[in-house]
Amino acid sequence: MGVYSTQLFVGEVSSTGTTFFTAPANTTTVVRDIEAFSGASTSAFITVDLFVSGSFTAVLAGWSSVAANTWLGWRGRAVMNAGQTLTMNFASGPVWLWVSGYELV
Repeated sequence: MGVYSTQLFVGEVSSTGTTFFTAPANTTTVVRDIEAFSGASTSAFITVDLFVSGSFTAVLAGWSSVAANTWLGWRGRAVMNAGQTLTMNFASGPVWLWVSGYELV
């Protein structure tokens, strides 16, 4: 099984509830690092959610009362199976993300 470091997503998420990454077929994805920048003009919450199956969603990374124009970081090891998705939710935006990890092929 090969291991490949990769950028899973880099860019702006301008609306809450947006799916920004889907784990590819025939891989296991490991999310290792999430960097987020809140461009909101007021204090707000931000979450990165992992949609697992059915209606189950887990909060992978979450921050409350995030000040305007603030960088946030999360580091860990969250395993995603093929077809599982990452979704961004926030009270006000926009939010910019940089998400990286491994793809086990």
